[in-house]
Amino acid sequence: MVSRRKKRLTYVTIALFFLLGGIEYAVILPTLWLFIHERFDAEQYFLGLILSAFSFSGLFASPLMGKWSDRTRKTKYIILFANLWEIGGNIMYFMGISKWFVLASRLVAGVGAGVGASIVADVARTTDTKERTAVMSMVLACRQFGLLLGPGLNLFLREFNFYLGPFLVDKYTSPGVFMAGLWILMEFMVIFAYFDLGTRSPENTHNSLLAENERPKPDSLPNGSINCTEISGQESPHVRAHTCTCSNAKVQILPSQNVPRETVECSIPQSTCITESDEMIESAERLIDSPEVRSPTVGFREGHLIDSPKVRSPGVNSSEEHFGADNTYGSCAIHSDTQSITTVEKREPPVPVGSWQYYYHEYLREEVVVILALVFITFYMQTALETMVTPLTHTLMGWEELENSIMYCLAGVEVLLTFVLVIFLSKCFTDRTMILVALIIEIASLGWDLYWLPRGVPNDPDNVPVLVVGIFLNLLGLPFLAVCSVSLYSKITREETQGLSQGLRRTMIGFGTILGPLWAGSLIKKLYLMLGVMLGLMVMAMLMVMLSFKQLKGPDQPESVDESQQHSTERTKDGIDEEKQPLLVQS
Repeated sequence: MVSRRKKRLTYVTIALFFLLGGIEYAVILPTLWLFIHERFDAEQYFLGLILSAFSFSGLFASPLMGKWSDRTRKTKYIILFANLWEIGGNIMYFMGISKWFVLASRLVAGVGAGVGASIVADVARTTDTKERTAVMSMVLACRQFGLLLGPGLNLFLREFNFYLGPFLVDKYTSPGVFMAGLWILMEFMVIFAYFDLGTRSPENTHNSLLAENERPKPDSLPNGSINCTEISGQESPHVRAHTCTCSNAKVQILPSQNVPRETVECSIPQSTCITESDEMIESAERLIDSPEVRSPTVGFREGHLIDSPKVRSPGVNSSEEHFGADNTYGSCAIHSDTQSITTVEKREPPVPVGSWQYYYHEYLREEVVVILALVFITFYMQTALETMVTPLTHTLMGWEELENSIMYCLAGVEVLLTFVLVIFLSKCFTDRTMILVALIIEIASLGWDLYWLPRGVPNDPDNVPVLVVGIFLNLLGLPFLAVCSVSLYSKITREETQGLSQGLRRTMIGFGTILGPLWAGSLIKKLYLMLGVMLGLMVMAMLMVMLSFKQLKGPDQPESVDESQQHSTERTKDGIDEEKQPLLVQS
């Protein structure tokens, strides 16, 4: 078990990594255009190429580094490797030999930024699903704080004017030197303060009271015992007895409750069925009484009884439930004393991790596609609005550098406060609920902009409140979409390939941050078309979320059950409770 001190140091290092990412963006962007235009006489389109280059290299680096972290679980070494690319890219930027060299420098630095997928995957592996949204919010808030610090750092970077060897360090190239120094310090920080935390503790793992790697293998089971590592019953005291039955052994556990008895029978091949065990009795009895048990599902896998999905067979009434085992070792059925035992359908062995069939079933699922589409649309919209806002303020209100800087600072403060709000609301609401509310806010923001901005007249005093309301609504919903989408995505994808999953998510972010500025930059004078398409995409995202709402849930968010199915009727003449509704309710 990793100590609490090491875990805190690791999270501090992760926060600093994202902080530097925000600072780098904020110190380079304000002077980039003047740098390439005055120094190399670059055209306007070249600015877009340089900005897109950073995201373009991240498209490929993110999934590759994510896959690397899945295979090795050595995120520390991946970060050390990625930081070298950041250091090299920023050194190339300050050298500034030509405009193409500056373009190459952002390509190189973008490779280093791809390690963000591995870091987010590490956070997902080491946090409980209930706390993950809050942790993700704090991590992403650090990047936003870096965006706030960047403009202030430019105040002293612009005073630099000296030579470092043959290269001039001035207000244009100093951001490269400054960031290279910070990434070198980050390299040492990772060496001494970042620890590979592994996976979260077994008590926090969904539907499991024992971690997978703590379950003994079939070969290690002692003769004369059956290892029932997980037996689950109804959380309410409806379950009185559980029986594990083999062809030559039978064990029964009887809690001392005068309620209807339920029986769990497991038919197991003769070769794996041995004799009764006190260890099995104690383990099963302890797990039946555990409050973490949520559903009365039992399966048999690799010599263990484990949770398995339930399958309702046709022609069976609502009070009978059937459960398929995870493989072909055997089958289980749950029934009451008054009902018959029914044969259970067997399932095929799981697809090996890393096969094409595994990736097909993992990533071409409805909920995964919806979240990836949402991520793309969110960052496409946001970068398009960021590209549009500065020219628009200059055209409508004549704002210059000072006014825009004040606007960005106030916007950053709002985003930080919203990230804090996400932390608190995540304790009360699920990710999918907050995503849906945020989409409604974003649609309202785009609708407001679409109605008012194209009608704006230069130097009209009404332009300021119109713009302020649009920006406020946009930045109010953005943190919810950014945080809840990554948190929910980590919950609906498997831990074994979390690095690759986060790499794919970062790839979708990259596509959005590349296409968004290109779309807004080319249609800055056609606001109806530009904002209308963005509004249509956001409405489409909301419809996708609404139609897939039931699938967009983490493992700790079971479907709600009607209250009438959770209560028993009055006691009968015999003094024994009878259920109006079936004990095992299909979620």
